[in-house]
Amino acid sequence: MAEEYALTFDRARARRMLVIPALFDEGNRMRRFTVEVMRRLDGAGIDAFLPDLPGTNESLQPLETQEPQDWCDAMIAAARRFGATHVLALRGGCLFTPNDLPALHYAPVKAASVLRQMLRARTLNAREAGREETREGLMRVALTQGIELAGYRLGPEFIRQFEAMVPSEDATLITQDTIGGSGLWLRAEPGDSSEQADALAAAVAVALDEASGTTGLLLVTGGNEVRSGAWAGQAQLAGQIAAAGYPVLRFDRRGCGDSEGSNTEFRDSAADIAAALAALRTECPQITRVVAMGNCDAASALMLSGGAGADGLLLSNPWTFESDGTDDAPPEAVRNHYRGRLGDWRAIKRLLTGKVALGPLLRSLVSAAKPAAPPSSLAQDIAAGVAEFDGPIRFAVADRDRTGLAFLSVWDRADDRVRNCSGATHSFVEAAARDWLVALALDLLREVESLPRE
Repeated sequence: MAEEYALTFDRARARRMLVIPALFDEGNRMRRFTVEVMRRLDGAGIDAFLPDLPGTNESLQPLETQEPQDWCDAMIAAARRFGATHVLALRGGCLFTPNDLPALHYAPVKAASVLRQMLRARTLNAREAGREETREGLMRVALTQGIELAGYRLGPEFIRQFEAMVPSEDATLITQDTIGGSGLWLRAEPGDSSEQADALAAAVAVALDEASGTTGLLLVTGGNEVRSGAWAGQAQLAGQIAAAGYPVLRFDRRGCGDSEGSNTEFRDSAADIAAALAALRTECPQITRVVAMGNCDAASALMLSGGAGADGLLLSNPWTFESDGTDDAPPEAVRNHYRGRLGDWRAIKRLLTGKVALGPLLRSLVSAAKPAAPPSSLAQDIAAGVAEFDGPIRFAVADRDRTGLAFLSVWDRADDRVRNCSGATHSFVEAAARDWLVALALDLLREVESLPRE
């Protein structure tokens, strides 16, 4: 089979969508729309691949020698070449969906309807030119000699095989009513609609979330926070992870937020985490693996419970203080603070102009000079808790957070599972830090997803 052109958005992600375009003039009118949908899928964490059907668009193969089976074979070959996990077909492209992949069909149409529209356009053009042509007469010619329709030269065998083709009924259907507005294939000229592109990409992402996602994320809250997290950070993170195809469960620990019962704090939350994990598996029975994620004392809770039955752990700024954390900051945190201040000319100017209180400054400098304190019993307990955990772990540390820096001061600095986020504070509120944390979570989910099955 000859090589063909394809437009790709390929970042080697888990979900890989083969996109089969609409046919003939509809494909021309909808080309920009199709690519805009692919751009949005790319933004949602879905790779997308748009090949040309042989003899169309950029393809140099002669169209008149093609048969429908050639197009079917080409789409099967493209799916294998790109490692597609799903198919999105538009309009007449739905007739050429590979049978072995989960498929989504947008406004599918029968081949007979495609031919009828093209024949109608030809008879109208003939009438305007003063010629009389009929659909029946054109079809007789088409089946014996082939025919040119809207500039496309189709051979008789193509017409013969194509006329009876219908889209598969096994695909997930996305109707124009779902997208809103009138179909772009109805326009006389190629067009676009950002609203419709948004809607179709969102419908595809939702359909994939429901149909796939064998690895899930369990979000455990820290402190006594509600499940949305500080500044709704966990809700936002969950939305981004779900858009990438991974089911996510957030929950209120017992005695917090909407949950009833008595709050037993993070040290005794293993039962709550286990119940949430069981609920996630019940609601999403396709899930075979789970990554658990927690910040601050939620990370410590997961460590104390030995991973709580999860297959991977994302632990950010684990809590290691024995008290409520109101004691002096650990020397490492103080040293890190002043390293940053020394690079800030505005802070230096404030010091030189007498705008910095010397008493607190001197106390901080004395604290910075102290040796690191020995690990607390909590630090020792969380280390012991995950010592036997055999799944992937990532420790995410915000380098402007005293809790994270306190953790580093008692943890093995040679541990290659530690990841530092420059400029981040405790809950990763900064835009760059949020993106960093989402990327780290997705990387871990993919790693757990790719582990060999037992």
